[in-house]
Amino acid sequence: MWLMIVQVIFSLLILALSADRFVSGAVAISTRMHWSPLLVGTVLVGFATTFPEMLVSFVALTHHHVGLSLGNALGSYIANIGMVLGCTACVRELRINAELFRRELPILTMTLLLAVLLLLDQFLGRLDGVILLLTLTGLLIWIIRSMRRETASSVYADLKVSERTHQPFWRSMGLTVLSLIGLLISAHFLVDAASAIAHFLGVSDLVIGLTIVAVGTSLPELVTSLMCLRHGQDDMAVGNIIGSNIFGILGVVAIPALLAPGQIDSNILWRDCTAMILITLALWVFIYNGMPRQAVIRRWEGGCLLLLFLGYMFVVAMGGITLHHG
Repeated sequence: MWLMIVQVIFSLLILALSADRFVSGAVAISTRMHWSPLLVGTVLVGFATTFPEMLVSFVALTHHHVGLSLGNALGSYIANIGMVLGCTACVRELRINAELFRRELPILTMTLLLAVLLLLDQFLGRLDGVILLLTLTGLLIWIIRSMRRETASSVYADLKVSERTHQPFWRSMGLTVLSLIGLLISAHFLVDAASAIAHFLGVSDLVIGLTIVAVGTSLPELVTSLMCLRHGQDDMAVGNIIGSNIFGILGVVAIPALLAPGQIDSNILWRDCTAMILITLALWVFIYNGMPRQAVIRRWEGGCLLLLFLGYMFVVAMGGITLHHG
């Protein structure tokens, strides 16, 4: 048991470090190719920080742990807003251009409602996966086209990109490939250890996926958002979380739908989907707080998001303990 716990901690550390290097390398490559900083910030970084969730979900399915795969996708959504955004706002209040979220936040809400609607029949099938992937593809095309009509933003321009854009292209490519290998290896060992802990404790893969694995795969978002905060990029700190959740809810949930369709746990509807909706509503309230040009997420509001997340973790943990004793 203790060896499995050490393996989880070590795997999470390697996962977070590899994800950080993967984001840095990918952004350095994209800037050398003269891609728009706005496109880099919204699409590339959002995808890169979601990539660990995708890998873990895929690896979990290859080990026949469907609950862990789906739990990772749903739990990461809640962890990104509650833990990542909550912690970031607790460090310093976030001042965000409200114009930025007249597009991103409604998109996030619509993708969440689409996923909940597909889960209402308590069956996640291949048709659901196709709908999610088609929605993601259409959304990406629309975002890229709309960004071409906009002036380039300074978002992410002053971030870690500036530290790596002057290094040789082969070094950036090597960094990205090595970090990708690190992600694959750490995801494999994380799934093995997490499933062993679940078996030892007598809880379901879903519970482990919603808690330990979801928190672990949200570490890249936490690192990136804190890095944005340090460089004064408040918009990017929040935009990274919203972009990651859009990719996560459409791309990561589609993985078990396509590769392992079947019935889902009823707890996913009344507990997990309800928590996702509630924490998204809280984000709406905190961002649109009556200020027409600039939204402010204050420290106490970040604390509220963090408390919502901790409360959800408590409910999931207690449910797992009850199921074990039952």
